[in-house]
Amino acid sequence: EEKKELPNSLSQNYPSIGRINEIRTETFGKLGLLEKEYPHEVIFPFETSHIHRFFDFTAFLQHLYNLQDDTKLPTTPELFRNINTVTFSPKEKKVYSTLVEHPTATTQQIGDLVNLSRHTVARMKKKFFEDGLLQTLILPNLKKIGIEILTFTHIRFNLNKAPSTQELAILNTPSTIFFASRKFEAVLLSAYQTFQDYKEDEMNKIRYLKENNLFSQPPFISTYMFDRMEVIKDFDFSRLVRKIIGTVQ
Repeated sequence: EEKKELPNSLSQNYPSIGRINEIRTETFGKLGLLEKEYPHEVIFPFETSHIHRFFDFTAFLQHLYNLQDDTKLPTTPELFRNINTVTFSPKEKKVYSTLVEHPTATTQQIGDLVNLSRHTVARMKKKFFEDGLLQTLILPNLKKIGIEILTFTHIRFNLNKAPSTQELAILNTPSTIFFASRKFEAVLLSAYQTFQDYKEDEMNKIRYLKENNLFSQPPFISTYMFDRMEVIKDFDFSRLVRKIIGTVQ
C-alpha cells in the first residue's frame, strides 16, 4: 500500500495556511510520506463554510451498536459561524490556554499551573463553557472497538446546482465523523468497521450524487487502514490557542 498522509489544520488566515502547507509538504516529502502528486489540499474558511459534524461520534456509535433508528440522526449545531471574537484578560489567557493543554486536569491542578486559586479557575472555566469558548469532545479509540478503515472524501458539486440543506443531509450518514461544506464543495471524514461497510456507503453516496446531478466530477476518496496507519499528531489545540490569544509556553 502506498504511504499517504491525512493532515487536518486550523489557521487564522490564508498566509498562515500557505506557510503551514509548505513546511508540511517539505517535511513529509523528506520522510517519504507523500505520493508522487502534490498533496490534495482543501481550504474551508469558517465564515463561508458550514461545519455539519465536528468529530461527533454519537450517530456513528449508535449505528455501530444498533442503539436507535438511524433515520433520526442527531445533528451537530452550527459551529464556527457568526461568532464574535472575544478579548481575554492576562489571567483568562493563562487559564484558557492551560485548560486546552490539560483538559483532564482538575481546577486545583490548573490553579497550581497558573498560580491562581481553584475557585478563580472554576469560575473562569464555567464562564468559558457558558460562552461557548470551550466544549467537551470525547473521542473513542476506533481501533480498539474494531474499526478498520478511515476515509477522506472531497466532493466538488455541480457549479450549476449547489446542493440544498436536505441534499447535504443525505450525505451525512452514520459513518461520518467530520463534515464541512461550502457552496460548491464538501469534505467528509468517515469510519467503517469493514471494507464492505465502506464500499456500500461509498456507492450509495456516489449513486445519490449522480442521480441528482450534484457533482461535476467523481469524488476524490482516499482510504486509510487502521492497522497500517501511524498517527503523527493527535488532537492537540494547545499550540494553536497559545498562538492566537498571545500566550507563551
